[in-house]
Amino acid sequence: MKLYVSGIGIWSDLAQDWEQLKTALAENSDTDPAGIPRSELIPRAERRRAPKTAKLAVEVAEQACRMAKADMSDTASVFTSVLADTEISDNICRALALPQKILSPTKFHNSVQNAPAGYWAIGSGNHSPCNYVGGFMESWALALIEAASQCLIEQRDVLLVNYDIANKAPLSDVCQIDESFASALLLQATCTQKDSVELELELCAGSHPQPVAQSISARTLSRRNPSAAVLAQLEVFAMKTDEQNATELRWPINSDAHLRIRSWGSL
Repeated sequence: MKLYVSGIGIWSDLAQDWEQLKTALAENSDTDPAGIPRSELIPRAERRRAPKTAKLAVEVAEQACRMAKADMSDTASVFTSVLADTEISDNICRALALPQKILSPTKFHNSVQNAPAGYWAIGSGNHSPCNYVGGFMESWALALIEAASQCLIEQRDVLLVNYDIANKAPLSDVCQIDESFASALLLQATCTQKDSVELELELCAGSHPQPVAQSISARTLSRRNPSAAVLAQLEVFAMKTDEQNATELRWPINSDAHLRIRSWGSL
C-alpha cells in the first residue's frame, strides 16, 4: 500500500504543534507542562462537559487538517488509544462502589470509546465515516492499517487520531500513563501538497519489537505515555529523504505479525 501524509497534529508536554515538535526532537528539549487544550472547535456548550480525551483528539485532528488544507467537514477518521478514557472509567467504577451508586449521565455518555470521534463530528460538522480501533499497545499500528485501507479503497482523505491521558491507580497498575499525549496524521491517496511524506505499508509475518525513538526527549515521553511511541515514526517524517534513502520501521500488530513502514519525503 502506498499513500501520503500531508498533515500532522501534536499535543504533548514536549510540543503543541508539528513545527514545535521538529525543533524539540532536534534539540532534545525538556518537557514543559502544557495541560489540556481548550479545543475552540468544540462548541462552548459542548466544551464544558467534553472529556480530556475529546479535547486532545479534536485539537490534533484540527491541526492536521489545517496543515494539509483538508476539508474538516468531509474527512473520514479513525481514532485510537491504548486505554481510552481512564479518568471517566475510574470515576464510574468508584461511583458504583458506593452504597448510593449515583452515576452521572454526562460521564456515562462520555465513557464510550468513540466519544472523542463524536465531539470531532460535532465541532467540524463532519458526517463522514468515523470509527475507533483499540488494540492496547498495538493500537496505533492497527489503526494505521484501518485508516490506510479506507484511504486507498475509497480514495478519500482519512484522519488517524491517537491519544491517551494520564491515569492513576488502580488502572495505572495495568498500564501506567504519567502525562497526556495526542497525535494525528492526515492521510491522502494522492499527493496534493508540495511537502508530504510518502508511505509504503506492508503486512509481514513474524513478531517484531516496537521501534524506539532516537531522541532522548522522545524516548522519555514514550515511557511516560505508550501512545507517544509514535514519536519514533514522527522523527522519521521530520527527516528529508528521497525514495533511494527511504527509512524503514517495523511495528508489531500481534504476536505473529508486524507492519513494515517505508517512508521518504518530509513535512
